[in-house]
Formats: sequence, C-alpha cells, structure tokens
Amino acid sequence: MKTPLSKYSSGKKLFRSGFSEIAIYVFIWLFIVAELVFVSNGRTVEFSKNFTRDGLKVLPIFILFIINIVWLIPLLLFEKRTKLYVGLVVMLSIIFVLIGEVLFTNTPQFSQEPPSRNEIFNNNPPPERNGWREPPKLDQPNDTFRKMEPPPLSMFGLGFFNQIILCLLIIGLSTAIKVTVKWYKDEQVRRDIEKDLLKSELTMLQNQVSPHFFMNTLNNIHALIDINSKTAQLSIVKLSKMMRYLLYESDQGTTTLEKEIIFINSFVDLMKLRIDESVNVSLSVPEKYDNVSLPPLLLMPFIENAFKYGISYQEESYINIILEQVGKFIIFRCNNRILTQNASNGLGKGIGLRNVKKRLDLLFGSAYSLIIDDSGKEFLVKLILPTNES
Repeated sequence: MKTPLSKYSSGKKLFRSGFSEIAIYVFIWLFIVAELVFVSNGRTVEFSKNFTRDGLKVLPIFILFIINIVWLIPLLLFEKRTKLYVGLVVMLSIIFVLIGEVLFTNTPQFSQEPPSRNEIFNNNPPPERNGWREPPKLDQPNDTFRKMEPPPLSMFGLGFFNQIILCLLIIGLSTAIKVTVKWYKDEQVRRDIEKDLLKSELTMLQNQVSPHFFMNTLNNIHALIDINSKTAQLSIVKLSKMMRYLLYESDQGTTTLEKEIIFINSFVDLMKLRIDESVNVSLSVPEKYDNVSLPPLLLMPFIENAFKYGISYQEESYINIILEQVGKFIIFRCNNRILTQNASNGLGKGIGLRNVKKRLDLLFGSAYSLIIDDSGKEFLVKLILPTNES
C-alpha cells in the first residue's frame, strides 16, 4: 500500500512531467513567433503591419494545435482510434490553413506611410470652377490604399501546400510530445505498481520465514531453559533481534550487507538448535566487507529451503552456505544434499523461490546471475548480485 509520502512523491513526478510538456509547447511557439518577427522585419514595408498579417496566417494553426492536444489526442489517439485521428487531423489541417490564407489575403497591406494632405492635393488637384479650387478631401480614394486581393485560385499554389505541410509537421510534433509524456507518466505508474508488488512479495517472504520458524525456535528455547539457561537466554535475544529486523528495518525496502549478515547468522544459529550434530551445517561470511546496500531478505528463501529440504536424521545430510563480496558484486552460494524422501518435492520450484526470482527480475533486470542446479544428488544455488555502488 502506498504511503502518503510515496503518493506525494509520485504526484511531484507527474507535475514535473506536465510542467515540462507545457514548457516544450511554449518553446515551440516562441520559436515560431521569432521566425515571424525575423521574416516580417526583413521586408521594406512597415514591420507591425506585416507581422500582424503573417500572424493571422499562423493563428488558425495555433488553434488547431490546441485542439489536437486537448481533444483529438486524448479522445481519439489514446483510445486506439488511430485511422479516425489521422484522417481528422489531415482534414482539419487543410481547413485551418485555408482559413489562415483567407485572413492573410484579405488583410490590408500598406506599401508606404500614408501621404499628407498636401501630397494628396498636389498629386490629384481638383478642377478649378470659376477661378476657385476646392480644398482636398481626406476621404479621396487613393490606389495606394487598395486591398491586395489576389485571384482566389492563387491561394492554392505552392505556398498553400507548403503551409499545409508546415501545419502537419507542427501537429505531428505536438502529437509526438504528448505520446512521449503519456508514456513517461504510464512508466511512473508502472514503477509504482512494481514497488507495491515488491513490498507485497517482501511481506510474503517475511510471513514465510516467520510462522513455523518462530514456533520451532520457541519450542527449542523452551527445552533449553532447563538444560542450558544461558544458551536459552542468548537464543531469546537473537530471536528478538530477528523479529525487530523483520518487522521494522526490512520494511524500508533496502538494508545493509552488515544487517543481512547478522540476520543470516542468527537464523542459522537458531536453526541449529533443532538439529543434532549428525547434520553438518557450515556458514562462511566475509570478515571484512564494504557495507553496501541491498534488498532485504533476498537470500533467506534459499537458506530456508536448504533447512526445509536438506536435513534428515536417517540419511547423511549437510548444508553449506557461503557469502562473499568480490569487487562490486555479492556472491552467494548454498548447497545441500537432495534426500530420498524429498526427491519429489520439486526443489527450486517452491513458491518462495519463484517469488525471489520475480523480485530479482524487477530489482536488477538482466544485471544479476542466478544458477539453480538440482539435476544430481546435490541442490546448488549460486547468486551474483550487483550492488548499488557498482
């Protein structure tokens, strides 16, 4: 189950991804506006009039850009209606580009600054009537101010199709960004689910270690009280430390190599209380090591499996456990004899081992190595784990 802190962290990640998406869109349109400024400023006529005229040509594309992000992609593309989405985008691109061209061609464009009253009067003087000339009229029509209205067919030239291609490129870019952001958000959700799965599997492993182990250990300690009270007291201390580790420290998601070694030592010592000297149990751990971090209880299913299936009082049995640190890797080996009565138990196919394989896949991907060999008279596990520092 997610804690409030984990939900807050997930919310921050999604907020950052949404903010980044908006920032990318703003950057794209700032670049387009900068291009319009550059083109409009390079003409001989007045900049503000040309910038407004060119902006009206791009405005419908911007509106389609917003429609695509807010409605078309979520309602069509994300709902797997790809053909309808593509067809609608192409059709709307043609329509909106056409609207932009109409706005562009029907917006006045001045070739020079408006002339003064005297210039109008001198260029087009009114006729004299009885020796008197009428003053110039300000609303006198002038060819300089006529709207540039090209023939309708001229709008469908090469420039029109270039504008459609530009529109499709901008819409395609916004679609690629939106799809990428959605993939990132889905990936964050998937990782959160995997973390919850890991916690659930860890709880399962804790429950597997706890019930029968604690019951047997308590029975053994009870028998030791009258025989060797000091050993019984030490066993109770070890058991309490293991319970604290299982209940609190292992719930953090990571532990240290030192704590894991202490837990394994305590587990093996307490398991020895219920077996006699005919069973040879050896545990080898490094005396010096880098106290790296690793997932908790990752090795316990293999060790518990060895004690569960590798001990017999009728046959010669043994358990060898070796833990090493070589460079940036943790190497774990565990081997025990396959006993006759346990030959059909399917060693290596238990629930605990399947769970730990899933955990290894989720935690390390392909960076770890796990070898399980139960083909002969011996059951062998060899696990190589990369550390966080590798």
